[in-house]
Amino acid sequence: MVVGCGVFLFPQLMNPRLRLRVDRPLCPSNWAWLLFAIQLVLQPILILLFGVYQGQLSTLPSHGSIEASFLLSCAAYCAFSAGLSIVLARPARRRDLGARLDSVPVGVVIVFVFVGLVAVLWRFRSASQLFSYFTGGYAGASGTLGPSSLSSTASTFLRPLGAYGLILLWARGASRRRMHPVLLVVCTAGALAILATYNYNRAAVVIPLVALAAAYGRHIRRLSLRTVITFGLIVLLAALAFGNFRRIEIGTQGGKYSLQQANLTTTPSVEQNIQLYGAAPQFTAVVVQNLSNGAGYYFGTTLARSVLAPAPIVGRTARLGSGTTLYNQLVYGRPGTVDQIIPFTAELDWNFGIYGVLAGFFLVGLIVARLQRAFDASDGIVSSFVLQYFAMWAAFLVIGSIQVVTQILVYFSLPVLLLALLSRKRNPDPGLAEREQGGRGRTDRAGLSRGN
Repeated sequence: MVVGCGVFLFPQLMNPRLRLRVDRPLCPSNWAWLLFAIQLVLQPILILLFGVYQGQLSTLPSHGSIEASFLLSCAAYCAFSAGLSIVLARPARRRDLGARLDSVPVGVVIVFVFVGLVAVLWRFRSASQLFSYFTGGYAGASGTLGPSSLSSTASTFLRPLGAYGLILLWARGASRRRMHPVLLVVCTAGALAILATYNYNRAAVVIPLVALAAAYGRHIRRLSLRTVITFGLIVLLAALAFGNFRRIEIGTQGGKYSLQQANLTTTPSVEQNIQLYGAAPQFTAVVVQNLSNGAGYYFGTTLARSVLAPAPIVGRTARLGSGTTLYNQLVYGRPGTVDQIIPFTAELDWNFGIYGVLAGFFLVGLIVARLQRAFDASDGIVSSFVLQYFAMWAAFLVIGSIQVVTQILVYFSLPVLLLALLSRKRNPDPGLAEREQGGRGRTDRAGLSRGN
């Protein structure tokens, strides 16, 4: 606990840019700050007070392996801080992408919403099945992000268009001086409902919700730190409750089996959930102990397969040797079950050792810092949402898996790419006209001077 707090605070004492930004509580760097605070400060306290949570681990790793994995997290934070500080030391540059994203034609917004809603109905076949899904009817494994058929894959790719269409409507309403609160509530609820159709995935709902709040605080009304903390606690409690609902629905397959048959008679406590989903050191220690027992390094093979695993067609063969698959074999002591994600720190260590951890999180720090700089310079609501959204997924590597982040990039980036292409087509180079006009002005002034 002492080491974790010391390592967490020391870079912030040395460099003010690494501290929590109170002026803008919802921003990319603050999200990364929070995740590292959970890992380095909160997790040791929870382990000290409540003990090590075993979760689905067949056996707990040794005490030395847990300590070694915690030191890996400390090293990851130091490397991340170095990457973050290098970029944040540079001044922010004003960008014009935000204004162009917000000015997408109404026809495009309508098409996005229509295609997304059709894809949702395509996935659930009828409004009654969709209603059953949200009221406790398990919709089956085809609701996951993995491709199972051509129709389900198309629905998976197209559903986010509906969410982004509603977010564009939300941005149009929020940018007006007199915005109608009903429009904002309907658009927000509709977008989150579409994103919630991915097999009750909490992150698919929570991260867009936080990104919307960040865009609101960036452009509409400044959010105080107290408001953000209150908002965060409400979202946390709702996410824990929704997680228990998801656990029961998937475990019992919508009531097909009883809680006893599904072995769900107990519910994990709040501190156990934080240890489990916050990548407490015992879960990385599974890999650390495996390496200490003589297992060799993979030198990038599992990382490459983890990146390819979410992709349609090619990912089917890559999943067999991905870090997630091999990690689950260590967790359960047998092959066949794949429901736990391997922490990014653990997979980097499994492939390249401590050098991989340092290089990997230095790169993550650079990415988050670049997104933070772009967020600070963004001049549109939609661009702020997009930057915060992808920055949160990049920082998710602090406690999550590279396979999950790649999955998001594969299946949820289509609306952003289409918006960027449409805005670029409408205005290929917004600065070109200004540069040409400035050049003509200089020529005219020069000619006038010569004439005089």
